[in-house]
Amino acid sequence: MVNNLLILEKLRAGICGLSHALLEKPRTTIQTSFQSLDAILPGGGLPLESFVEILSEGDGSNALSFALRIARRALAQRANWAVVDTEAIFYPPAAHAFGFDEKRLILLRPRADDDAWAFTQLLQSIDVGVCFWVTRRMDNIVFRRLQLAAERGGGLGFVLRPLSAMRKPCWAGLRLKTVYLPNASNPRLRVHVLHASGRLTDSDRTAEIAL
Repeated sequence: MVNNLLILEKLRAGICGLSHALLEKPRTTIQTSFQSLDAILPGGGLPLESFVEILSEGDGSNALSFALRIARRALAQRANWAVVDTEAIFYPPAAHAFGFDEKRLILLRPRADDDAWAFTQLLQSIDVGVCFWVTRRMDNIVFRRLQLAAERGGGLGFVLRPLSAMRKPCWAGLRLKTVYLPNASNPRLRVHVLHASGRLTDSDRTAEIAL
């Protein structure tokens, strides 16, 4: 059963990779705040004109904090940033410690049925440098819209989803899995690069960063 799941995952990634190959164009990348992470990222950083999918387990996974920390250099050209927070879990002052200006924040808390539309509009805006969306719902049609929106906007987006979504096809420019490693004195986050431009990456693309 496990082998069958692995085969299916490889088939999905291969099909998605073919689609990306037809649509893909060279992208500019920006470095994160962590050299160990940049070292394992294709292109040495996060791809602009795209969105990054981060998969994690549980509300205490620190995934949103991680996304904020690695995305702040995207604000160099555009200072405005946005969060689609349907579940009301985002605390804006916490982002200040990561270099984000609250006065430049666009915070939206739409109905659950409108969150995908709201994030798409932000992602395609040329006035927004980076935007974030925490969601448990996604389908291939929404993924395709996000890809097109990111290309139009030229910025960077982050879609944070539960780990169960790992079995779903990937349309993101980059898919990461994060695992929280609790430690009273030195908590860390293990980051796995799963896909880049729809293709499965080497299994050894892993880094650990301090929180």
